[in-house]
Amino acid sequence: MRILLNLILGGVLVAYPFLIYWGLTQFEPRFLALILAGLFLIRGLVMGSLDKAHFKTLLPLAAAVLTTVVLVLVFGKSEYLFLNPVFMNLVFLGTFAYTLKKPPPMIERFARMRQAELPPEAIPYCRKVTWVWCGFFIFNGSIAFWTAFFASPKIWTLYNGFISYVLMGLLFAGEWVVRQWHMRHHAAKHGKELAP
Repeated sequence: MRILLNLILGGVLVAYPFLIYWGLTQFEPRFLALILAGLFLIRGLVMGSLDKAHFKTLLPLAAAVLTTVVLVLVFGKSEYLFLNPVFMNLVFLGTFAYTLKKPPPMIERFARMRQAELPPEAIPYCRKVTWVWCGFFIFNGSIAFWTAFFASPKIWTLYNGFISYVLMGLLFAGEWVVRQWHMRHHAAKHGKELAP
């Protein structure tokens, strides 16, 4: 039941731009903000009741959603619903950047989930990739901000609901290609395998 609920709520959050675009044709912005708050509260309660560590990781995302909800409830403008992707990018940027200051970097943490012991050569690589992701969140958040205030709702929906995910996928794929080349290059040069 927990897995099903997480899939449903996760899907709703991923489809947020499309749901907001459709919802604004049917409901007032404040009503949509309350629905968003309710969905995130349910997700937080479900995750928090079973996994305290994961619940703590939801707090920055909860702050982003709460900021969106408060702005919409206070001002009643639909444009503030469009800011949620901006806030999400800021949360991810802050999280990744913090791990650069307080190692290990985020990509190294991800790598250690698959392989606890990393070769020394993998550490600087993971740090560089974490920097790349910080740059992506700055770029993506900036475009999301522009679409929120200076583009039509259709363009906002297209970028934040589709194009940004394509760009993220391309970055994942590009990093994988570079990593494979890096591993082969390092193996050929030093006779051992790099596996970040």
